[in-house]
Amino acid sequence: MIEERVVLVGGAPAFRSQVSRTLGRDSDGIGWVPSVASIEEMLGESEEPVALVILSPAISDEDAVAFAQVVSAKSPITAVILVRVRPPDGNLPWLIRSGIRDVVDLSNEGDDLKDAVRRALAWSASLRSMRGSLEGSGGEARGRIITVFSSKG
Repeated sequence: MIEERVVLVGGAPAFRSQVSRTLGRDSDGIGWVPSVASIEEMLGESEEPVALVILSPAISDEDAVAFAQVVSAKSPITAVILVRVRPPDGNLPWLIRSGIRDVVDLSNEGDDLKDAVRRALAWSASLRSMRGSLEGSGGEARGRIITVFSSKG
Protein backbone atom coordinates (compact mmCIF):
# COMPACT_ATOMS: atom_id res chain seq x y z
CA MET A 1 0.00 0.00 0.00
CA ILE A 2 1.30 3.46 -0.91
CA GLU A 3 1.60 5.85 2.01
CA GLU A 4 -0.23 9.08 1.28
CA ARG A 5 1.75 12.28 1.59
CA VAL A 6 0.74 14.25 4.69
CA VAL A 7 2.06 17.71 5.57
CA LEU A 8 1.62 19.46 8.91
CA VAL A 9 1.61 23.27 8.96
CA GLY A 10 2.91 25.10 12.04
CA GLY A 11 2.73 23.85 15.57
CA ALA A 12 5.14 22.66 18.19
CA PRO A 13 7.13 19.42 17.91
CA ALA A 14 4.72 17.82 20.42
CA PHE A 15 1.86 18.38 17.99
CA ARG A 16 3.85 16.71 15.20
CA SER A 17 4.38 13.72 17.48
CA GLN A 18 0.66 13.58 18.25
CA VAL A 19 -0.20 13.58 14.54
CA SER A 20 2.42 10.89 13.80
CA ARG A 21 0.94 8.66 16.53
CA THR A 22 -2.53 9.25 15.06
CA LEU A 23 -1.31 8.16 11.63
CA GLY A 24 0.78 5.31 13.01
CA ARG A 25 3.88 6.69 11.32
CA ASP A 26 7.29 7.89 12.35
CA SER A 27 7.51 11.69 12.69
CA ASP A 28 9.91 11.68 9.73
CA GLY A 29 7.09 10.24 7.59
CA ILE A 30 5.11 13.46 7.95
CA GLY A 31 6.14 16.62 6.19
CA TRP A 32 6.30 19.84 8.19
CA VAL A 33 6.40 23.46 7.15
CA PRO A 34 6.34 26.48 9.46
CA SER A 35 3.67 28.58 7.73
CA VAL A 36 0.78 28.65 5.29
CA ALA A 37 2.93 30.54 2.76
CA SER A 38 5.47 27.69 2.81
CA ILE A 39 2.87 25.03 2.05
CA GLU A 40 1.39 27.12 -0.77
CA GLU A 41 4.83 27.20 -2.40
CA MET A 42 5.24 23.45 -1.84
CA LEU A 43 1.89 22.67 -3.50
CA GLY A 44 2.84 24.75 -6.53
CA GLU A 45 6.27 23.15 -6.98
CA SER A 46 5.64 19.54 -5.99
CA GLU A 47 5.13 16.81 -8.56
CA GLU A 48 4.06 14.32 -5.90
CA PRO A 49 0.51 15.14 -4.78
CA VAL A 50 -0.14 16.00 -1.16
CA ALA A 51 -3.10 13.97 0.11
CA LEU A 52 -3.64 15.83 3.38
CA VAL A 53 -2.62 19.12 4.95
CA ILE A 54 -3.20 19.46 8.68
CA LEU A 55 -3.26 23.05 9.93
CA SER A 56 -2.12 23.28 13.56
CA PRO A 57 -3.87 25.36 16.23
CA ALA A 58 -1.20 28.03 15.67
CA ILE A 59 -2.75 28.91 12.27
CA SER A 60 -5.41 31.65 12.43
CA ASP A 61 -8.90 31.12 11.04
CA GLU A 62 -8.29 33.82 8.42
CA ASP A 63 -5.08 32.18 7.19
CA ALA A 64 -6.78 28.77 7.18
CA VAL A 65 -9.67 30.05 5.04
CA ALA A 66 -7.35 31.80 2.58
CA PHE A 67 -5.21 28.66 2.33
CA ALA A 68 -8.21 26.37 1.78
CA GLN A 69 -9.35 28.57 -1.10
CA VAL A 70 -5.88 28.38 -2.68
CA VAL A 71 -5.82 24.59 -2.28
CA SER A 72 -9.22 24.28 -3.98
CA ALA A 73 -7.75 26.00 -7.04
CA LYS A 74 -4.18 24.59 -7.08
CA SER A 75 -4.65 21.07 -5.74
CA PRO A 76 -8.31 20.04 -5.48
CA ILE A 77 -7.39 16.47 -4.46
CA THR A 78 -5.71 17.71 -1.28
CA ALA A 79 -7.80 17.52 1.89
CA VAL A 80 -7.36 20.20 4.55
CA ILE A 81 -8.02 19.66 8.26
CA LEU A 82 -7.91 22.50 10.78
CA VAL A 83 -7.07 21.62 14.38
CA ARG A 84 -8.21 23.73 17.31
CA VAL A 85 -7.75 23.45 21.08
CA ARG A 86 -11.32 24.70 21.68
CA PRO A 87 -14.57 24.75 19.68
CA PRO A 88 -14.62 27.12 16.67
CA ASP A 89 -17.34 29.37 18.22
CA GLY A 90 -19.64 30.00 15.29
CA ASN A 91 -16.88 30.04 12.65
CA LEU A 92 -17.52 26.44 11.60
CA PRO A 93 -19.82 27.24 8.62
CA TRP A 94 -17.34 29.84 7.33
CA LEU A 95 -14.43 27.42 7.69
CA ILE A 96 -16.23 24.53 5.98
CA ARG A 97 -17.51 26.71 3.11
CA SER A 98 -13.91 27.75 2.38
CA GLY A 99 -12.99 24.14 1.57
CA ILE A 100 -11.67 22.86 4.88
CA ARG A 101 -12.74 19.20 5.12
CA ASP A 102 -12.94 19.06 8.91
CA VAL A 103 -12.32 21.14 12.03
CA VAL A 104 -11.05 19.04 14.93
CA ASP A 105 -11.49 20.19 18.52
CA LEU A 106 -8.72 18.66 20.65
CA SER A 107 -10.50 19.58 23.89
CA ASN A 108 -12.85 16.60 23.40
CA GLU A 109 -9.98 14.19 24.12
CA GLY A 110 -11.54 11.57 21.87
CA ASP A 111 -10.47 9.99 18.62
CA ASP A 112 -11.72 13.00 16.65
CA LEU A 113 -8.34 13.69 15.05
CA LYS A 114 -7.86 10.05 14.10
CA ASP A 115 -11.35 9.86 12.59
CA ALA A 116 -10.92 13.15 10.71
CA VAL A 117 -7.55 12.04 9.29
CA ARG A 118 -8.98 8.69 8.20
CA ARG A 119 -11.96 10.35 6.46
CA ALA A 120 -9.79 13.00 4.78
CA LEU A 121 -7.29 10.45 3.45
CA ALA A 122 -10.13 8.26 2.13
CA TRP A 123 -11.70 11.29 0.43
CA SER A 124 -8.39 12.28 -1.18
CA ALA A 125 -7.69 8.70 -2.33
CA SER A 126 -11.16 8.51 -3.85
CA LEU A 127 -10.59 11.70 -5.83
CA ARG A 128 -7.15 10.52 -6.99
CA SER A 129 -8.62 7.23 -8.21
CA MET A 130 -11.44 9.03 -10.03
CA ARG A 131 -8.93 11.40 -11.59
CA GLY A 132 -6.83 8.45 -12.77
CA SER A 133 -9.82 6.70 -14.32
CA LEU A 134 -10.87 9.89 -16.09
CA GLU A 135 -7.40 10.50 -17.52
CA GLY A 136 -7.08 6.93 -18.77
CA SER A 137 -3.81 5.24 -19.41
CA GLY A 138 -2.17 6.37 -22.59
CA GLY A 139 -4.12 6.55 -25.81
CA GLU A 140 -6.29 3.48 -25.34
CA ALA A 141 -9.99 3.75 -26.08
CA ARG A 142 -12.10 3.74 -22.94
CA GLY A 143 -15.56 3.86 -24.41
CA ARG A 144 -17.72 4.73 -27.35
CA ILE A 145 -20.39 7.37 -27.90
CA ILE A 146 -23.32 6.53 -30.15
CA THR A 147 -25.62 9.34 -31.24
CA VAL A 148 -29.07 8.69 -32.63
CA PHE A 149 -31.08 11.37 -34.42
CA SER A 150 -34.69 11.17 -35.44
CA SER A 151 -36.63 13.97 -37.08
CA LYS A 152 -39.88 12.70 -35.54
CA GLY A 153 -38.63 12.97 -31.96
